[in-house]
Amino acid sequence: MEYLKITLLSDLCVGNGESIGNAVDTDVCMDRVGLPYIPARRLKGCLKQAALELEQMGYEGALQKRQKLFGDAYGEEGCLRVQDAVVKDAEILREFLASKIPADDFGERRERKIPDIVKRTAHVSSVARIFSTVRGQTRLEDGVKVDNTLRFTRVISRYDPFTLKDNSEMVFMAPVYLDTSDKKLHDFFEDCCRATRHIGT
Repeated sequence: MEYLKITLLSDLCVGNGESIGNAVDTDVCMDRVGLPYIPARRLKGCLKQAALELEQMGYEGALQKRQKLFGDAYGEEGCLRVQDAVVKDAEILREFLASKIPADDFGERRERKIPDIVKRTAHVSSVARIFSTVRGQTRLEDGVKVDNTLRFTRVISRYDPFTLKDNSEMVFMAPVYLDTSDKKLHDFFEDCCRATRHIGT
């Protein structure tokens, strides 16, 4: 198993297709403790799109390599497996947060007394706010806003909230399995990774 490292160079909205009432029209993917993640399906789709672009640019043998990596329309399965991309040290954070969040969020009864300040800080919505922000935008026509077009979108912040160093980019890690020993296929996959520049809106 290898890891695909994704460094955010701008704020990211990987939409989950849901909204939160009137507060957020387009939301991002968050796990049960509020940590953001990038779905494997989105990652694989973006990598496949990069492979198509390499093919259009005349990359040698790109069509065959793309079909071997991602499969084809005739049911042939590809050799690439990708899992969700999670924030760096997600398992440690998830374990800590799961131990602090009240029973209501997980359906488990916890006997120990959790201080109120910890409940508020480690609550799912609080964790989500640490990693994200909500932006409002409206459509303009001839420089004038169009009525009833205000929409709110949650975005994952480009900067890591847990790094003391100023302006340290957020890093996501995705486990990757490439079920082949073909060196040229490995090289093509690395080139697809390098060619991927946009993951969400």
